[in-house]
Amino acid sequence: MAGALWVSDKGIRRKGTSFREVQNLFIEQITTKYIYEPLYAASVSDDPIETKNDLIARDFDVVGVISTNQKVVGYIKAGELENDKPIESSLRIIDLSLVATDSTPIYELIKLLETRTFVFVMHGNSIDGIVTLADLNKPIVRLYLFGVISLFEMHMNYWIEHYHPIDSWQSKLKEQRLKLASETHDRKRKNNQALSLLACLQFADKREILSQAKDFLQRFNLSKNKFEWAVTKAEDIRNELAHSQATINAGIEWNKFVNVISELESFLEKSEEAVDGR
Repeated sequence: MAGALWVSDKGIRRKGTSFREVQNLFIEQITTKYIYEPLYAASVSDDPIETKNDLIARDFDVVGVISTNQKVVGYIKAGELENDKPIESSLRIIDLSLVATDSTPIYELIKLLETRTFVFVMHGNSIDGIVTLADLNKPIVRLYLFGVISLFEMHMNYWIEHYHPIDSWQSKLKEQRLKLASETHDRKRKNNQALSLLACLQFADKREILSQAKDFLQRFNLSKNKFEWAVTKAEDIRNELAHSQATINAGIEWNKFVNVISELESFLEKSEEAVDGR
């Protein structure tokens, strides 16, 4: 049974298999502190041309602005720096919606960046860092996302077996798809890999099986189209992560990418409640 991966035959939850444990790891151990970059800052009295050239040379889009007491008082976007205007004239005040702390969990940081391209990072009582969308491609973030998607697949396996016991799910797949899974299963068995046939299915196969299970969709208040979309995009993201592509959003618009991850996180929370309360 797929559920045995996280619940023992005595009904005891196995350590390290819950979504909450994955989140707690990233809340307690891995936070914004580990991915933010120092904020490049200019003084209100600096020359705007020199500042703009520095930003271009560093490939930065935003510069923090510090006052005479060396505190960051605002920011300017590179494109707003003009030759004939002092830096102070283009100054933007930093809104609290643009600020995270160095202890902000990775999963919260991803949501903060849903509708913006950067956030400033506060360390202690001062703003001295910045996180951009590019920073979310760093290994730590990839590890979190891969963990979420891996748990999601485990839960799909559980619900497939719940609604289709004794491999009755096989009738929901086309013959060619089942044959492909069987070939994979045979190959892994020859390599002494003790995997079930279900574990050898592709994401698309699991999506097909569960999208036909009306009780499953009703249980989690999902439409067939919404579920199929989320699983398809989750697979695309997983493939990007597995193959170490330059970006993690798999060609999806960034706000939709964040929406996919949020949907998976929400499903995992509900699914774990159902599994643990069975």
